[in-house]
Amino acid sequence: LLDGIYNPDSKRRFVQKQSNFTKIPGSPIAYWVSEKVAALFQKSTLSEISFSSPGIRTGRDELFVRDWFEVGITKICFSAKSYADLKRPTIKWYPITRGGEFRKWYGNNDNIILLGNEAIDIRSRGNDYRLRDQEYYFKEGITWTMISSYRSSFRLNSAGIVYGNGGPTIFFDKNTIHLGILNSQVV
Repeated sequence: LLDGIYNPDSKRRFVQKQSNFTKIPGSPIAYWVSEKVAALFQKSTLSEISFSSPGIRTGRDELFVRDWFEVGITKICFSAKSYADLKRPTIKWYPITRGGEFRKWYGNNDNIILLGNEAIDIRSRGNDYRLRDQEYYFKEGITWTMISSYRSSFRLNSAGIVYGNGGPTIFFDKNTIHLGILNSQVV
């Protein structure tokens, strides 16, 4: 230990400019962080390069959410592109993210939601519902499970799926690159 104090070339000695601590949010005393790592915190933040939203909340999932196999396949739209697709008179059900078990990269796409006719059923019979950020409905993004007792896992949310309160989604210009970063050990 004394070697680190008295020997400037010791591997146990860490010297850091005080100004580097302010580069990291919260200014932790991270004396072991290299100049390159500290400089990364000066780049764009996640909120500057993406948009995230908690998604749809029905207030009564027992009425409005089902597993996809519980409804006739002809009543489900797997190819919606925008909120305007909710106006189709014969299609009532659409895929939705709801979180689920730990799974990286892709999956947990088992649920559908009753959104047909511009979500008229949810609007008329839902308690405390939220139909947020409709311009992002059915857009490709990255989802994760909101509440988990295990570590985070991120999955690609393909185009054609809306995102729910338990499976929020973040939207980037290049989802696959960011999916790899979010599932890395760095994060």
